Amino acid sequence: MTLTVPLPAGLTDADFDNLQNLLGYVSADVVSFRIDRPASHVELSVRETADRQNLEEKIAQLVRKVRPLRPGQNVSSVADRLAETAPCSEDVFRQLVERREVIEHAPGIFSLHGKLQRMFRRLDESMRQYALEQGAEEVTYPVTIPLGTLQKSKFFSHYPQFANFISVLESDTDNISAAAKKLSAPEALDFLQHLKLPSCMCRSAGCLHAYPSYEGQVFAADQTVSITMMGRMFRNEAANISGLERLHEYSMREIIFLGSPQFVRAGLAGCLEWCKAYLLHFEMQGVIQTANDPFFADNLAALQFFQRSEQSKYEFRLINPFTGNSISAASVNMHAEHFSKAHDIKFPSGDYIQTGCFGVGFERILFLTLAQFGYDEAKWPAALREFYFGPTVRSLP
Repeated sequence: MTLTVPLPAGLTDADFDNLQNLLGYVSADVVSFRIDRPASHVELSVRETADRQNLEEKIAQLVRKVRPLRPGQNVSSVADRLAETAPCSEDVFRQLVERREVIEHAPGIFSLHGKLQRMFRRLDESMRQYALEQGAEEVTYPVTIPLGTLQKSKFFSHYPQFANFISVLESDTDNISAAAKKLSAPEALDFLQHLKLPSCMCRSAGCLHAYPSYEGQVFAADQTVSITMMGRMFRNEAANISGLERLHEYSMREIIFLGSPQFVRAGLAGCLEWCKAYLLHFEMQGVIQTANDPFFADNLAALQFFQRSEQSKYEFRLINPFTGNSISAASVNMHAEHFSKAHDIKFPSGDYIQTGCFGVGFERILFLTLAQFGYDEAKWPAALREFYFGPTVRSLP
């Protein structure tokens, strides 16, 4: 059945974005949903057995968490090309699926092929080259991360909705045999009966491994660390899955900074320039602006207000012309002392070091580039075509 829930007046684009993130987790009874921003209401497709009143109350609670902000309050733009019109308005995702350059293996889990894969490699080669030129050391981090590490940094206080837990069968031959039989047949498996309690989860960001790598260390007064890594990330997006815009499993290149406030801010400023170059040099439709995370905490509004007022997070958002969606393709994040306090990383003075990170979601930025200019690179701006298909790997200007 369909349920329409009105939203209060005064919601900003940022508030709608937060609701979009959080509504995906509102209830298992929600099959799908759509926010009608002009009409200021939510349309939900829900199971016949759903408790309508309970769902309406849950949505009202989320709206109260978001707390409407006045338009423009604590939001500043570094570069804005939202008024530009992208040359393509076709359903490029459907074209990629038909060409089998995107193959779905499970909801929110895709493999990339053909042109999309070639673009993936070229972008990563260019970003890796940029990071190494800035003095970053390349590392490989594991995909799994201990729950204890995440608890230290308050991950589950802020982002519990993203968690993808990992477990194994209890080490007992009878248990393993019973579980194997049930898994090999239509019979349902009682996972709580057969699995161990999880001690790890799949990471949602690569930088989460960087800070515990320096647990308890004392940096020299002038010591700085810059790291870059590429890898697979995992987020439970629930009902928010949409093409290549929102995925359960995705690829990200990150650059991570540890050291003095001046060092971290300078490194992040360079990454912000990388985003500006991609937006302006390639004539994209999008914006780089202060932003906030989809916190799932009770003090959601306060946390997001802090991010905006401190300008600790910037997002590089690109438009999908076919759907009109505005999607974050990259983010620049100043953590201040959050992670260094959690892992006791200090200078000899006793002051905590500061940290920050820059991450680019490859599936998103590549898909949105194609969505704006179309599949045929012959119709792209010359600079964009040269960057992805030229004879040599290029850095952004």
